[in-house]
Amino acid sequence: MEKMKDNQLKSSVRFELAKLIARLGPAPTDPRPTDEAYDIYSEIRFARNRRALALAAVCYWCGLGPTDVLEHEANWS
Repeated sequence: MEKMKDNQLKSSVRFELAKLIARLGPAPTDPRPTDEAYDIYSEIRFARNRRALALAAVCYWCGLGPTDVLEHEANWS
């Protein structure tokens, strides 16, 4: 059951990431440091309550994949 939820969330992150790329263009070639990932995440997650969008923003700005960003999120909680 948990694996299915993770797969659904990864799919949602990919969808939100595709929308970000469509709106902002390709992800930066010089990604921001992953130590900034939590700041990016929390700014969107808690202001808008949009978990998938927050994770997608971290993927976009820090050059992480959905699996990596979920691992980082687990450490933030």
